[in-house]
Amino acid sequence: MHVPFRIALLLLVALGLASCGRWHHDDDDIVVESQELAPLGNGCIVRGTVRNDGDHTVRVFFTWRAYDRDDDRIGTADAEVPDVPRRGGTRDFESTRFREFDGDLISCGRIARIKRSTTVVRE
Repeated sequence: MHVPFRIALLLLVALGLASCGRWHHDDDDIVVESQELAPLGNGCIVRGTVRNDGDHTVRVFFTWRAYDRDDDRIGTADAEVPDVPRRGGTRDFESTRFREFDGDLISCGRIARIKRSTTVVRE
């Protein structure tokens, strides 16, 4: 009776260890090494560098929400970073210009802070 129980227990442990990678989130492997607001024409963009510490080449999508000094959300900007190489590979990115909800450009001087959302897709 003890032998079948021990074998079953060993099998459960082995299966658990083998399946650990299946629930790994690629989002955890993405590191934004730098990010800064930069003026471009009459608008403002985000420039920076992203690093992928994971085992898969990924495509990264960013969305930034801009807030003014009253902490009101005033607009958004987006960036898509394709083919970020695995195991420490980096890519520079540049966002679209921040736009108000009516489509007008937002200058860097109006932005008090930004908040980033990240989505990662395996290539």
